[in-house]
Amino acid sequence: MDNGTGIQGGVSPQAENGHIDIANEIAEALMRTNLSSYQSRILWAIWRKTYGWHKKEDWISNKQFVELTGLRKQHVNRTLKELKERNIVTNSGYKIAFNKTYTQWRELPKQVTVTSTGNKVTNSGYKVTCTGAHKRNLTKETITKENIYTPLYEHWNSLKIIIHKKLTEKQKTKIRAAIKDYTKEEIIKAMDNYAYVVNSSGHYFSHKWPMEDFLQRGLSKFVDEATPLTNFTDMNGMTKADLRIGLKILGEEDE
Repeated sequence: MDNGTGIQGGVSPQAENGHIDIANEIAEALMRTNLSSYQSRILWAIWRKTYGWHKKEDWISNKQFVELTGLRKQHVNRTLKELKERNIVTNSGYKIAFNKTYTQWRELPKQVTVTSTGNKVTNSGYKVTCTGAHKRNLTKETITKENIYTPLYEHWNSLKIIIHKKLTEKQKTKIRAAIKDYTKEEIIKAMDNYAYVVNSSGHYFSHKWPMEDFLQRGLSKFVDEATPLTNFTDMNGMTKADLRIGLKILGEEDE
């Protein structure tokens, strides 16, 4: 029986209890397409919620994706964005659909990876270690650790929330953990959002964390997808200057 998430509880699944029809031509196109493991899982979730119910598109919430795939919400959001950028998945209003016109699909962007023999450019984003094992290359920024630590540390200090005199090992540990879930750009934008909120009279959140605490406790609350500028709004205390700065950060201010 279906448990509500689309996952059958029986030990011997039967097609007559529900199945997904995918054209052979699409299957063959998918065989030639590089997909990350997360992208594959999200696609299967979309097929289950659309083709599995004989629909071409459907409104699928992040909660449903999390339940179906076991992925964390931020991974769901990022993977959906990747699939949309590759034109494998499309949106129509709030509804999402698989784009079966495979000639419109885009390849994965090339990434720089490190191997035992030096640098190499690949399409898959994977690297082969000296033991022959394949390991996921999170981002090209992982080539040198300083490319992660220094820009984030310097950007944090530039916001003057709490200024640190030196980059500590604890801060590096928190940065390494954060970069597993978010890109450098997403973390920097979250820092900007946090600085704006704590310094704005139009927002009720005013607690100032040191950088390591922000990365551990506040990052997920201040990334753009969490809509912090809206969530922490105190309209009674908001000035016109606050509103103007907020709209600029959101990219909605008229030129």
